[in-house]
Amino acid sequence: MITQKSYLKAILSTCITLCFTIFFYGQVSAFDAIKEAKSITKNPELIYTMYIGMPRSDVEQNFSNIKGWEIVSDNTSFWFRRNYSGWKSIKSGASLTQAAFAQFDKTNHIRSMTNRFDTDSKRYALEIYNTMYNQLIAQYGEPSSVIIQSETTRLATWDSGKHKYNLSLLTIWNYDRTINYYSIDLIVGL
Repeated sequence: MITQKSYLKAILSTCITLCFTIFFYGQVSAFDAIKEAKSITKNPELIYTMYIGMPRSDVEQNFSNIKGWEIVSDNTSFWFRRNYSGWKSIKSGASLTQAAFAQFDKTNHIRSMTNRFDTDSKRYALEIYNTMYNQLIAQYGEPSSVIIQSETTRLATWDSGKHKYNLSLLTIWNYDRTINYYSIDLIVGL
């Protein structure tokens, strides 16, 4: 016999199970920009299989079957981008996009690479930039130059002798002088 008490227990149990399922699925499938930023700056010479000097044909082959990324290729560059709406972003109402670019020289080999995060959240922008900045300091020491114009406009440069690393945080403004979004770039070049 089904009583009102057992019916409520069943509904409550189902709701709890559903909440846990959604929570854990969201955690597994969510994009964590901080982990991604750490991963990229641990080995900035290799951004998503790309490296300085890599032939364009290898870049195009490596990304020929990639899923979830928008890919654009022209005569001098190759780039790909993805939008994220993981649990943290949804919870805070922030948007987050990640892109990577390769610039080619005259012989169709990579001469520079860029990894970019764009977000409309000042907090995320600062957290991503600071994570990358601290990781680069841990690997290469203090930057050779630092320019800080404001809390959200910064540039730091490291020269390892082999490559130069430029890390920037820029505020991108609308025409009416309101903030559109923040862009964090790590540029690796010769």
